[in-house]
Amino acid sequence: MAETTFSTLAKQIGQLHAQTQRAAAQQLNYWLTVRNWLIGWHIAEYEQGGSDRAEYGEQLLPELARQLHGIKGLAVQRLYDCRAFYRAYPTIL
Repeated sequence: MAETTFSTLAKQIGQLHAQTQRAAAQQLNYWLTVRNWLIGWHIAEYEQGGSDRAEYGEQLLPELARQLHGIKGLAVQRLYDCRAFYRAYPTIL
């Protein structure tokens, strides 16, 4: 193995960090997309057949957002977006 200088070591670690950061971001984007689609699917399925759906009506997503208030990234607008995403791409998975 060739002798490594300190600057080469630093460069290699910097490159490794950049590569793994990109890979992590790609995976995160993938799984957030899957999560959002699945949330949209669950909402659509509930709207189509939930036994108590009439009780919520127009307040379904605002009430759901209130129930999920401790989960970051699931405010009411995101729930609307998830539902719209699922409706636009019903066979993505």
